Amino acid sequence: MYNFDDLKFNTVCNYEQYQDDDSFSNSLKGLRNHRQAKMFFDNGFGISVVTGGMTYTDSDDEYEIAVLHRKEDGSNGIAYGTLITDDVIGHLSADEVSSYMEKIEQMDAKEKFSFNNNGD
Repeated sequence: MYNFDDLKFNTVCNYEQYQDDDSFSNSLKGLRNHRQAKMFFDNGFGISVVTGGMTYTDSDDEYEIAVLHRKEDGSNGIAYGTLITDDVIGHLSADEVSSYMEKIEQMDAKEKFSFNNNGD
């Protein structure tokens, strides 16, 4: 089983490097030091873990997760309506992320879900 320590985070947007750039979108300024890690499991499901700006977190040691699934074209998207959650889950500790990783890794590969959050 994988756990939080197996995740490799990448900085999606480092606001400090753009703070003096007038062309930098105001909406992107909310992505202050936004970091993300993704991991996929043999069952086709995966996890996205984010922290930083524009996430459901209050500090650098809190995380937001989403259950992912690979699409037929090889891309991936959020799997809404799974038995684990019907949306993203925020304000998680590293240990709680590890617990969700284990649950996602053990999901049935045939579990039904939707790639949008309105159930379609």
